[in-house]
Amino acid sequence: MSSEGLLSQDELEALMESVADGRLSAARAHAAFDDEVRPYDLSNPDNVLAGILPILQTVQSRLAHQLGVAIYELLQRDVELQPLEVRAEAYQDFVARLKAPCAVNVIGLAPMAGPGLLIFDHPLVFALVGAYFGGPGTQFSELSRPDFTAAELRMIQRLDGLCARALASAWKPYLPVHFELLGHEVTPHFVTAINLAETLAVSAIELTIDGTRGTLCLALPVSMFEPVRGQLMASLAREHPVRDEGLRRLVEAGLRDAQVEARCVLAGFELSMQELLALRVGDVVPVDIPPQAVLAVDGVSVLNGDYGTTQGWRALKVDRWLVDLNDAAPRRTES
Repeated sequence: MSSEGLLSQDELEALMESVADGRLSAARAHAAFDDEVRPYDLSNPDNVLAGILPILQTVQSRLAHQLGVAIYELLQRDVELQPLEVRAEAYQDFVARLKAPCAVNVIGLAPMAGPGLLIFDHPLVFALVGAYFGGPGTQFSELSRPDFTAAELRMIQRLDGLCARALASAWKPYLPVHFELLGHEVTPHFVTAINLAETLAVSAIELTIDGTRGTLCLALPVSMFEPVRGQLMASLAREHPVRDEGLRRLVEAGLRDAQVEARCVLAGFELSMQELLALRVGDVVPVDIPPQAVLAVDGVSVLNGDYGTTQGWRALKVDRWLVDLNDAAPRRTES
């Protein structure tokens, strides 16, 4: 990764000076943090999003389901919900597309770092209020009102509570999250809690009520996932194990050609340390030799059988396997 644009010339000179006079030791720093440091490309945060995208898509589907149940309980009627594709978008571009008024909630989802945005557009709030009071009433018009009514503000509060419970349930298989409402705006450009240079992971759900289509958006900065990225990746590996058949065949072929050291154990016995130290050259130690010998590989007993000689060589006639090999090579009955 190029360092251009990440450090100024003065910062680079100060860093080189620290290394030169011994105040900063690269080797010591690497040794101290080797177990904790994770690679992160500052110039391309989309790589982080790509790694956890399957989780975000699943969370979005679970969120849509939970919201569908909650809105049904609120309105006592079914509502059509359609999750859209999870996408990465620059914060400035995302805010530029929002039309005021819209309910912009600044939220926290601990243990994720920093604030995110939960947004209800005006058509969604308008349609929910109409359906709550019996609807269908008048159709939504973008020129109808420049601000939310008191009834719509109350509906936004109800939606905040529904989303808090739905988000906790949607994230539960991967991460226990705590929803916190940090602020509220009706004009998107007034939100200052998020850095303008951030990249957002945007999950949108479209709801259609009485012919009016509204959108609920969850926009989380990619940097929010950094403290929990390891936990999310571990959850992803458990739920979606990667199966590469080509790699499996290569590993299997390599293992079959690998050389192992096999030992044929005729007998064994136990001695105390005192008895061992008392042994002298010429002493005779009685050994009870069993009728069969054991073939061990790396200390693991794998075969047993009768021992003897064949064609002038000491040999072992295999009697049975001591381990369960589901994909073993064709077995020979004599060695």
